[in-house]
Amino acid sequence: MKVNGNEMAITLRRGANLTALPFCNETLRQVNDFYTLPSTVDKKKPAVYIRNKSQIEGCFVSRLSFENISELFEILSNHIQDDDSELFDLLVNRKTEKDAYRNLRALSFELRGNNGAAFYLRVNVTETRKSFIDVWEYSIPDIRFNPDEKTFLFDGHNIFYVKNGKASTIPLVYRFELNGRLEDTKIYRLNIYFPFTDEFFPKNITIERFVIPVSVASGIYLELNDLKPLSDETNADCADAVLCKQGFNVTGLIKLIIKTRTQYREIEV
Repeated sequence: MKVNGNEMAITLRRGANLTALPFCNETLRQVNDFYTLPSTVDKKKPAVYIRNKSQIEGCFVSRLSFENISELFEILSNHIQDDDSELFDLLVNRKTEKDAYRNLRALSFELRGNNGAAFYLRVNVTETRKSFIDVWEYSIPDIRFNPDEKTFLFDGHNIFYVKNGKASTIPLVYRFELNGRLEDTKIYRLNIYFPFTDEFFPKNITIERFVIPVSVASGIYLELNDLKPLSDETNADCADAVLCKQGFNVTGLIKLIIKTRTQYREIEV
């Protein structure tokens, strides 16, 4: 991605694995907390600002591709608060500066997709007791995302679900949003947007399994289990199709399934 005419890059590192991300946006920064010693009455000694603490925070946004999807979902999976064995680094090349944010953990995420457009994953990060900002080591290559590598597009015509033990497909989902909070109490919420039809309307019934095809050709699917209905925001004031928005709490497992000729892998979020 070019920002102000310069090519920017962001790299995810887990252990020895380096994964170039198709750069979309990032807000990684070190936030400092100061306290003030006021100046003396005669102003001979000016006010002094003393840094009390600092914290790494922010987020990054990436599209999904075959090369990066498993690494991205692994950092969502490894979020045990007291386990520092699966922390990750983000290496950011802003052209004018190259920073390495060490030993981070995913705090929350949002995965969204519009029909016919790319999947976007936003990950909010937080620091751990081992986190720090470092310079980019010369031994680490400055890898770039291959522009010839295709990122996955959301196909809203192939949504599969199971309700009351019966498997069906939704004619069209033109947008979905999956939000997750990865703290001590994990919370996942799914919003789907679709035109009302006689063939599908979720009403207030639990959906046992909801499958989003990430890439049918590559055998990659996102499976959500035990969806409890939250809200129905159907908009009937339309000149054409009735537009529906349905919210669900995801109370069961969320799994990324990769099924190819050479491997079968499940990553639980």
